[in-house]
Amino acid sequence: MIGEISLAPIADRVSTPASFGPVVPADEYLVPWLPEFWFGLLLFTLAMYVFLDGFDFGIGMLYATRDDEEERELLLAAFGPVWDANEVWLVAFGTVLLAAFPPVYASLLSDNYLLIFAIVFALLLRGVTPELREQRDDPTWQRRCDRGFVRR
Repeated sequence: MIGEISLAPIADRVSTPASFGPVVPADEYLVPWLPEFWFGLLLFTLAMYVFLDGFDFGIGMLYATRDDEEERELLLAAFGPVWDANEVWLVAFGTVLLAAFPPVYASLLSDNYLLIFAIVFALLLRGVTPELREQRDDPTWQRRCDRGFVRR
């Protein structure tokens, strides 16, 4: 009848939405090699970060063994220009992980939230302290900045 109000529960009248599964099932990818490509790109970005950041860690280890101020300045001058470029690979790794495997990215970040932020803070501290060291000529200040760059 026209104008009649239904007394049925709202849950019976509302259709349930479909589950939020993948748009294309895993066995029916449009491009069959796409998951392998993303995984290869993900491994490439991680390998580039580990390989290139090894230079930065090597500088830090050498820096800790040097007592001559001139040698330390030379090591810091070698470290400065490439630090930012090496960290770009870490950002690229996170971006590719998010784009290719969002559930893995979400699980890693949510399960290891404090650890990820501690690592990011340590990387930030390692990159900023050589710049802060140059701001003052105070030996105590420089020693503290050196400890932020590499624990000795």
